[in-house]
Amino acid sequence: MSKHQDAKHSSKGLEYLVDSSTSIGKYRTPPEYVNEDSKSSGMKDFYIIADGLGGHGNGDFASGFAVWSLEKSLLKFSRLIRGNNNIDEDYVVKEIERLIKDTNSHVHTLSKFSPILRDFKTTIATVLLHREKAYVSNVGDSRVYLHRNKELILLTKDDKNYENDEELTEDEIMIKNRKVPMTQSIGSRSVDIHSNVINLYPEDKILMVTDGVTDYVHEKELKKILRCSKFKDVCKEINRLADHPEMVLDLLSKYRKEDRGETMRYIKEQEKGDNRTMLVIYAKKGDSNA
Repeated sequence: MSKHQDAKHSSKGLEYLVDSSTSIGKYRTPPEYVNEDSKSSGMKDFYIIADGLGGHGNGDFASGFAVWSLEKSLLKFSRLIRGNNNIDEDYVVKEIERLIKDTNSHVHTLSKFSPILRDFKTTIATVLLHREKAYVSNVGDSRVYLHRNKELILLTKDDKNYENDEELTEDEIMIKNRKVPMTQSIGSRSVDIHSNVINLYPEDKILMVTDGVTDYVHEKELKKILRCSKFKDVCKEINRLADHPEMVLDLLSKYRKEDRGETMRYIKEQEKGDNRTMLVIYAKKGDSNA
């Protein structure tokens, strides 16, 4: 079952429409499965998604706690800078990174309280909107994309040691790197945060997704949805493809090098899907006096 949320707010010169969805996955049912993804509650100026690491203790609790902790501190910070037209860009980036590191420390400290929480870890990705700019940060492999002029641009960096081979096609690389373990996550002793700042223009779309989307919906399909779908239908279309990931399953069948029986067992397991969370922000021309 998917949970949707939409909102609308404005910044100087731009108005933002926001829609989001989170799901346990169509073929996953409680109590065997829980949704280990979390997202912020739809604050005005910033958005957060997180994915508790599968196979680690209490992934749903880890992602929820990280979002709750960062949401509180980002709310204070966004209120502090709201209305400040001359804020220094580097200052904003450094403060967001500091707040994410504080959240990492909180999660890491909590993991020491009980053996049950020993591997208490999660990814995190954030977008803060301020004066027609998007401040993007991440740890782990939850992603943020920009769709502009029919192109899809990755704004975040996956914390994975991907195999890069010039002889491999884009699709082969996607399949080979699909289950590469992460090199860092929130809840570690320390983290290096990846940050990016972009100017926003009318018709830009920002897409935030966990790997329950990117493992099951090809980037080519995401680009097509963002280009062709009405804004209110974007999350619905991504969910539809994630529930029926024929393109990705075909690639798995084509490029996985294990014996055929093992590959088919793997594909059957993948058909169950994964927890997934997505959030899309659409920038449109707003009231210049806002």
